[in-house]
Amino acid sequence: MSLEDVVFLNPVEPVSLDAGAFQSLVLTAGAANAMAQADDLFEDFIVCLSAVEAAWAAGEFDRLASQSAMLAELSDHLGLTKSAAIARHVTGLIGAGDDVALASVVARTVRVGEASLTSVLEFAYRRI
Repeated sequence: MSLEDVVFLNPVEPVSLDAGAFQSLVLTAGAANAMAQADDLFEDFIVCLSAVEAAWAAGEFDRLASQSAMLAELSDHLGLTKSAAIARHVTGLIGAGDDVALASVVARTVRVGEASLTSVLEFAYRRI
């Protein structure tokens, strides 16, 4: 078998931003405070996403569960609905004993989380 016989998969899936989440922040906190809160939430999202990946690599399943739950909550607050759903899927798989499925969903969580951040940054850049 040569390298020419190998098919490389490039998993890509669309992500979206629910602008209603930011509108809720604006309504509850005001425009200036909403921006500051959104910045804090995105920073927490990035830290949490990194913690999910690190917990998986270290085999720390309790930390993986707590960070995935926190990532789902942050995703909901930021309007990243797909990211929230996938992070919840991680927490559901932790006790199931299917390590292959868990590995796949953790990888998907990181991939979709990073793509979500990219889409948010592109959205913010276009609004400037």
